Amino acid sequence: MRKSAPPCSLAHEQQRNGFRAHGQTHCTLKESTIVSDKAQTVTAADMETPLVSVITVCLNAGAHISQALGSVLAQTYANVEHIVVDGGSTDGTLEVLAEFKLRLGDRLRWISESDEGRYDAMNKGIALATGSLIGTLNADDFYEPDAIASAVAAWESHPEAGVLYGDLRTHGVDGDIHTLNSPATVRLGPLLRNMTLHHPTTFVSARVYEEVGGYDTLYPITADYDFILRCVEAGVKFQSVDRVLTNFSLFGASDAAMRRTDRDATRVRIAHGVNPILAWVRFFRRAVAYAIYSAFAGIPAFRKAYDTYKGRHDTRR
Repeated sequence: MRKSAPPCSLAHEQQRNGFRAHGQTHCTLKESTIVSDKAQTVTAADMETPLVSVITVCLNAGAHISQALGSVLAQTYANVEHIVVDGGSTDGTLEVLAEFKLRLGDRLRWISESDEGRYDAMNKGIALATGSLIGTLNADDFYEPDAIASAVAAWESHPEAGVLYGDLRTHGVDGDIHTLNSPATVRLGPLLRNMTLHHPTTFVSARVYEEVGGYDTLYPITADYDFILRCVEAGVKFQSVDRVLTNFSLFGASDAAMRRTDRDATRVRIAHGVNPILAWVRFFRRAVAYAIYSAFAGIPAFRKAYDTYKGRHDTRR
């Protein structure tokens, strides 16, 4: 059974901000302090191309956010704004942002305040975005130099598309690199079995966020999975870019973290109509599999295969 819509008063508040956060109860941005205004430093030629907004959420990401910021700065596509939603970092993240502000100018804006988790922060960023196409880039990931140009080109060739997506390259802690391909087409049945579409590679039209809503904070780990499923159910058109768009950093996620992710994804599947008994049987079967794999993790060859498996699971639930 699907959840009911937000109360009318909340919906009005969200719509006044130009964005409806699905299932969210804390979305007003009245008290947010925005660093920099919304003016973009772009050329006359850039004005003929769609503005693309990139949203990055972070908390104490000073050690690695430079790579994400630098990858946006290095894009071959110029008409981009980068919005960072910081959860109140105390580790030097804001100093890194200030340094990049000198290089990005008005193309970089940020807020720093407490939030209710990563998807609450992501919803804030989307509400602040002024672009017609919106990408979400994790603070520890980075784009390929032509990622945004490729997404815009695909969108211009397929203007009916509401979500564009591509392939993902993962970088393991031991230096292993793997390319995970996304499906050529997106269908509900396969998605309910596995999140085969890599969310870090997606670019979503602002229209889709307005019509479908944002990320449901009831799912603290897999709200992106729920969002993609809602888009499919709403009839949103998906378009593959058919190339690597984003590089995804793996930090050796623990088995406990993987079980939490699986549990959250199971709740999402049930909310979208999967039989609860079958969904939980699958969850416990995978939990047992993780335990067996971990028991043999001391064998180097097995550990390498297991890390590859975990890397795939981190992005395909």
